[in-house]
Amino acid sequence: MNFISSIVYACHRFGKMVCMEGVETAEENTLIRESGCDLIQGYYYHKPMELDDVYRLLASESGAGSAGL
Repeated sequence: MNFISSIVYACHRFGKMVCMEGVETAEENTLIRESGCDLIQGYYYHKPMELDDVYRLLASESGAGSAGL
């Protein structure tokens, strides 16, 4: 964990955002979030998708979120 946090810290000192790739488990996700990483991607969040499928997913999520307004 200290190694990851050090890398994230160094990148932030140079004004860079950090994206961690390959996060597959809840434990990995927790560790990465605690490191201060800016963006996280991996199978933990979603499997790779075709662009049309991404649009459908985003449309369904935005529709569900606005239903309660």
